Amino acid sequence: MFPEKELRMLYLRSRWQAWLQTAESLSGFAPPVYTELVSETDLASDSIYKVAQSMACVPTSASPAHTRRESEKAHSSAEIAAYLAKYIDAFFSWLAEVELQYRTLFSMKAALEKTDRADTRDPFVDLATFASQQFLSATQPLLGLLSDASGIANLQTLVSAHTQTLSRSDIGFALSFLAESLRERAFASVVQGIEGAVSDACKTIGALSAGSSWERLAVATRPLLELPGEPSAELARDPSKFLDQYRISPVGLLQYPLLADLLHVFRNCLHALRILVLAADGESSDLGANEVLVLLSMASVVFESELVRVAEALALCANSLLKAKVDDRSRVLKDACTAFVFGLVRNVAEIFEEVTTICDSVLDADTRFGGNGESSASLYSEAIYECLLPYL
Repeated sequence: MFPEKELRMLYLRSRWQAWLQTAESLSGFAPPVYTELVSETDLASDSIYKVAQSMACVPTSASPAHTRRESEKAHSSAEIAAYLAKYIDAFFSWLAEVELQYRTLFSMKAALEKTDRADTRDPFVDLATFASQQFLSATQPLLGLLSDASGIANLQTLVSAHTQTLSRSDIGFALSFLAESLRERAFASVVQGIEGAVSDACKTIGALSAGSSWERLAVATRPLLELPGEPSAELARDPSKFLDQYRISPVGLLQYPLLADLLHVFRNCLHALRILVLAADGESSDLGANEVLVLLSMASVVFESELVRVAEALALCANSLLKAKVDDRSRVLKDACTAFVFGLVRNVAEIFEEVTTICDSVLDADTRFGGNGESSASLYSEAIYECLLPYL
C-alpha cells in the first residue's frame, strides 16, 4: 500500500510525462526545453520539483542568441505567433486539467499545507512552479520576435481566455508574464518603423538648403496649392476646424514623394493599431479595456511627437531659405508645408480618429479617458503645425 504522498507523486509524474509528450509533438522552432527523459527517478523524493527537474534538460549546444538569429531567418512573425498559440493553449489547458483531476482525486485526503518547507509543501505546487518556469523559458525568446499585430492580438485573446479559466487558482502566474510581454510587443508593432522613417525624412529636408535635389520633397510638375484664405491664428487654435478648411488626398500627396512615404509608414502603423483595438471587441474585462485605452494614448503621443519633428525640420529649412533669400525655392517649400499640414497630418489624424471611434463603440463611457464618454487620445493638435503657420 503506497502512502498518500507517494501516490500524489506518482500521479503528478504521470501527468508531467504526458505534457512532455505533448510538447514534443508540437511542431515548431521554439528553443527546445524538454529534450531528454531519464529512465528511472527516485519516486520517494521529497519534492516533485526534483523529479521534474531530472526529467527535463535545457540543451547547451546552441546559445539563445544563435537560436534567435536562426528563428529570425527561417520564420516570420506570423509563423512564430501560430506556434506560440498552439504551445500556450496546450500548456494552460494541460495545467488546468491536471489541477482539476488532482484536486478531485485527493479531495478526500488531508491536504498538504502550502508552505516553503519541502516536507509539507503540496507537490502539485512544485510541479506547477517548475512547469511554468520551463514554459516561460521556451516562450519568452520567441515573444521578442513578434511584430505582426494580428498574431499579437490573437495571442492576447488566448491569454485573456486562460486567465479567466484560471482566475480562481493560484497556478496561472505565468499568464501575467505573458500578458506583460504581449503588451510590450503590441506597442512595438504599432510604432515600429516610424522613428527611422521620420529620421530619414528630416535628414533629407535638412539637406535641401545645401543644394540637394528638391524632387524628393515636391515634383516639378505638381499643381500649385492655394488655400481658400490666409490661415488665421484664431482658427489654428481649433485643430479640427483648421484642418477641415482644406484637404489633400493620399493620391494628391504622391506629388510630394517624401510625405507620401511617411503617410505609407503611418498608415501601416495605424492599421496595426486598428487590429489591436478591434481585438478588444467582446472582451469583458475592464483591465483589457483600460489596456486598449493606454495603447491609444501612448500611440498618439508617439505619432504626434514624430509629426512635430517633421514640421520643425520643414520650418527650419524654410527659415534658412528666407535668410538666404532663395526665392525660387520658396514656392516649393510653401506647397510642401501645405501638403504636410493638410495632406499628411490631416489624413493621419482622420485615420487615428476612426480607430478611437472603434474603441468608443466597444467600451462603456465610464472606462473611456476621463470618464466623460469621449476619448482624449487625438492627433488633432495645434502643436503639430504651429511652427509652420508663417509658411503656409
